[in-house]
Amino acid sequence: MLRQTCLQKKGGGESLRAPSSPGRDQYGSSRRSARSTVGQRVSRDSRRPQFSSVLTDHLVPSGGTIALQVEVKGAPKPEITWLRGSEPLLSRTSHRVRTFEESGVHTLMVAGVTESEAGLYTCRASNLFGHVDTSAAVEVVPPGSVRGGKPAMFVSRPDQDMAVALGEDITVSFRVTGDPKPQVTWMKGIRDITNSQRSLKETFDDYVRLTLKRALPSDAGTYCILAKNVYGCDRSFVTVRIRQRARSLTPSGGWSNLETSTILRDIRDQLERDRLKGT
Repeated sequence: MLRQTCLQKKGGGESLRAPSSPGRDQYGSSRRSARSTVGQRVSRDSRRPQFSSVLTDHLVPSGGTIALQVEVKGAPKPEITWLRGSEPLLSRTSHRVRTFEESGVHTLMVAGVTESEAGLYTCRASNLFGHVDTSAAVEVVPPGSVRGGKPAMFVSRPDQDMAVALGEDITVSFRVTGDPKPQVTWMKGIRDITNSQRSLKETFDDYVRLTLKRALPSDAGTYCILAKNVYGCDRSFVTVRIRQRARSLTPSGGWSNLETSTILRDIRDQLERDRLKGT
């Protein structure tokens, strides 16, 4: 049955309005509202930060370096917070804690770790649309606690900062120890460059030299060197700046445009002038 609605008209008259079937507008509005809510939720989820790579558990020798890396994407750009347990880790509160970002890869570095710094480490990425976490358990191996072996560890570390001229080789040298002998890996961001076409690794006893041939502008940035065996993993970081070569004082390009015949003719002319002067 249709329900009539009485409307008061101007001038004292009345008008009747019979709406469509009962609840039709209400139900349609509810469906539209539900679809809108789902769409908003999907939109928020898609714009929340996302980890392209996540944290993995670490075994670090006492006195070594904790280095945790994640790749994060999101728009707007996520804000990154590092935590140990529930406490934020702030680089400004300790000279041993360092955080940095390069091309979407975020790194936490804690140097000279002690057993008290073992625990659960978390990276939290946040923006206006929410936050996501990734966590890893870090165990610190005390000296002498491993029977029949020794965790991988740097005996000497490469310089943390270096400047290389464009076209020159990037070379880092260091010493590592461990039993079994550590495997050395050279990373730029999350990319392994140890065996790339321009890379060279040389070892002699516990000495290691890594070389990246003919530096390019894109080679600027921070590199991570990992020394790892079954009992632990230690890390060192090197930040490389690429500078332009100094201008050469040797003329370039001028002679290449002269034809050989022209050069030979000038030489003959000069010899002829010298002969005439001598007669």
